[in-house]
Amino acid sequence: MTNGGRAGDAHGWTRAFWLLFEHAYNAAAVLDDKRRFVAINRQAQRLLGCSNESVRGRSITESVVAADRQRTASGWQSLLKGGRHEGTGALIHHDGREIAVRFVGCLMTLDEQQLAMYLAIPESPDRRLTAREFEVVELVARGHATSEIAKLLIVSPATVRAHVRNAMRKVGARTRAQLVAIALFGYVG
Repeated sequence: MTNGGRAGDAHGWTRAFWLLFEHAYNAAAVLDDKRRFVAINRQAQRLLGCSNESVRGRSITESVVAADRQRTASGWQSLLKGGRHEGTGALIHHDGREIAVRFVGCLMTLDEQQLAMYLAIPESPDRRLTAREFEVVELVARGHATSEIAKLLIVSPATVRAHVRNAMRKVGARTRAQLVAIALFGYVG
């Protein structure tokens, strides 16, 4: 993907945006005014199981499950009117799996073009994970050690280990890496 920067961009905003977009922790997509993909970052490529090049110019509607398409069209209108849209829905992975996500979108102007950026966070495939278990899994995914997570959440390391152990049992993971892959990205292979 091009960084989208221009030589004449005095403040470097465009270049900075694309750099942050590409390295965002969450799956992110930029859409044009007709709801077509302009770009998706690496996390979105993993989430959808496709490349940036393969989706560029396609309508996001093709990546939304049929049952959610009418609702997302209404949400798009809300985004255009209010500048923000958030909710839950399901996306279609390249292999046909449905992936439940929480998302937020906002309008922005980049290179004098109005665009929308959406961030998507996959929901746990096992909805029995508690909010705290999911939070711990996200911190594990970010590379935090048990002691760091304990300090961040103001709990004991034993409590963190218990959350990890319970989450692993619930999703059927044998390692922390597998837990992250299943709980955050829906990978079961």
